[in-house]
Amino acid sequence: MRRFIILGPVLLAGFACSGGDVPGVERPTAAEVQTFYGLNAGSCFRYRIPAKQTFGRVEVTGPNTQSIAGRTVFDQELFLDTAERPYRWQFELAAEAELRLLRWIEGSGSQQPTKRYEAVPSPLFMQLEYDREDNVDVERGARFEVDTMPEVCGQGSCDNPQPMERHSWLVLEDPKTVPTPDGEMDAIQLQYRLTIDANTQTARYELVPGKGVASFTDFEGTIHSICAWKTCNADGTCSVDTPCNELTCI
Repeated sequence: MRRFIILGPVLLAGFACSGGDVPGVERPTAAEVQTFYGLNAGSCFRYRIPAKQTFGRVEVTGPNTQSIAGRTVFDQELFLDTAERPYRWQFELAAEAELRLLRWIEGSGSQQPTKRYEAVPSPLFMQLEYDREDNVDVERGARFEVDTMPEVCGQGSCDNPQPMERHSWLVLEDPKTVPTPDGEMDAIQLQYRLTIDANTQTARYELVPGKGVASFTDFEGTIHSICAWKTCNADGTCSVDTPCNELTCI
């Protein structure tokens, strides 16, 4: 039986940076990647956001085969209690146990600006593997880096070319014990750096494998801390029956 673990320091050099696969290495299935990252449909996560004196929730939907032709898409969308919808991510579970970003959408409504990566090298967020005991893992020190030029669409048109973007994900120290609605759990620490025209923004994520993101700090330095969650398995079984928009924090 495969389970999710967090291993010690092993650097995935060349292959991790390029997103290439190591010959002869068996990779986890798409369903295992989906569960590891907390992308099972119906999952949702409620966060405290002290700096904004509000709460927010991230809802997961998918798989969706209609929004992007020829692609199977999983959505994560952030909703604030202030009724604001700051952004939405659209991911693809690609070959070789990769999680890639296809679109980043800012705001809500039909005219929101959208960065499209599906026709260019898509940012690689994570690539998983099995350890010697058949556990699903990502190695500490693994680095995933992609240079790309997205298409930016909004107001009924798309602009090209855009400045080169460098998307860099680095697996930092792990495990780290973090508070969750189910008690303290081990989390992987991820650093995300986005560089455009020599301007670099940095975000941090603490991911509990098989559950989801327990906390994150966005590009603006705003901290989001988990206070309630509904975690679902690939078969649709969820930890609670509460609708996502009714999750409350103690």
